[in-house]
Amino acid sequence: MRERALMSTAPDFFPYGEGRLAALLAATVGERRLLERRLRELESSDPLTGVANRAQLQARLTEVLEGEDPRAALLVLDLDDFKLVNELYGHTHGDGLLVEAARRLEIVATQFDDACLARLGGDEFALLLPDATYQEARWVCAGLLNRLRQPVRLGLAEIEVGTSIGLVMLDGGRGDPDAALRDADIAMYAAKAAGKNCWRLYEPAMHEDLVARLTLEGELAVALEQDQFELHFQPLVRLDGSGRLGVEALLRWQHPTRGYVPPDTFLPVAERGPLIHRIGAWVLRQACRQVVAWSERLGPDALEEVAVNISPRQLLDPHFAERVGEAMAGTGVDPARVVLEITESTAMAPNSLEQLLALRALGVRLAIDDFGTGHSSLGRLAALPVDALKIDRSFVRAIPESGDAPLIRAMVAMAHSLGLAVVAEGIETERQRQYLADLGCEHGQGFLFSRPMAAEAVVAFLTAGGVPH
Repeated sequence: MRERALMSTAPDFFPYGEGRLAALLAATVGERRLLERRLRELESSDPLTGVANRAQLQARLTEVLEGEDPRAALLVLDLDDFKLVNELYGHTHGDGLLVEAARRLEIVATQFDDACLARLGGDEFALLLPDATYQEARWVCAGLLNRLRQPVRLGLAEIEVGTSIGLVMLDGGRGDPDAALRDADIAMYAAKAAGKNCWRLYEPAMHEDLVARLTLEGELAVALEQDQFELHFQPLVRLDGSGRLGVEALLRWQHPTRGYVPPDTFLPVAERGPLIHRIGAWVLRQACRQVVAWSERLGPDALEEVAVNISPRQLLDPHFAERVGEAMAGTGVDPARVVLEITESTAMAPNSLEQLLALRALGVRLAIDDFGTGHSSLGRLAALPVDALKIDRSFVRAIPESGDAPLIRAMVAMAHSLGLAVVAEGIETERQRQYLADLGCEHGQGFLFSRPMAAEAVVAFLTAGGVPH
């Protein structure tokens, strides 16, 4: 009787009926399972881009390497200079670039069965292609370089970055996923050392190269402490033949055991770490001191200007203008005699305008270096507080022995329309000098006039009556 009474009261406890209760219980179980599946997905995927994460990639690598006939290609990709994108444009644009890079990588990954695309962290991705041959992997690397190089529009900015790719071919001789990733990473750094925006196949000798690069980083710090650096100077001249203009300061390193180390060997290494700030500060101070010394020795009119290259990472330092002001005050140089050269891509970044205005307020002049090698907005260029454009040597080299060079003609006309002076780099022939002079290009530098020289040799150059050829 009691049991029957309890059963008869069930609708009071479950007013929607037993059928509805079962449905609710089923829904709860289903939602829990959906949540569990979603949690598993989160554990194995990258939350920003939605592709696999490192853990899932390592699991897939283990499956491939433990298979009966393991064969695959493993690519590790790193976006070139991504840190600068974050610093110049902000992390929101940086994240947008990562999402777009993942989308472009997925387009390629879907062309292979069981491919695994993963974000390893930061701006580093990996692509595992099971059963891929070396020829297929080469095709993928070349295609990705082209696809990822295409500009990305994020808001008002158009961003273009290259990609460095390391490739490892996996077979039965490899059983360690961590070692495979390490070797692909080493090959990727070899691609960066080769000039970026390229790919390299892993070779055992690359490990030695990586050790050598890390050693070079340590030796750079010692070089700074032990005064192993020196400045050489390449003259800047007036193309109408009226005489000298100034010099550009160029860093040189005479290693006690290696001998002369070329700038394109050690500067990219310095750029990857904080040492570039100390080296850049040293170059600026030494150049300013040298201008003061020449003025005291030869008179204030012996040299109009000294140009100093500024690293993109230096310009991103929020205290950079303050440090430049301290260098001016500490050396006693006239700021109007100092020209700071900034790369085109750095000058065009939205976050650089405030820094450039602060530098101009100090009285120094500004020039855009290597003009024509980046992507410029005419409106943006017109708004920049710069004084000159330096046409990259690659355009000067392309001037024909006869006929026109329309790109240079357009660059000079554009610069003049904006009230900017023009400096042409890399002039080596009289034909190049005459052509540029006829266009109205005011200034030039190159081997036609002089190679870079030590500070003492500049004295002879400055006291000479004309421009050496």
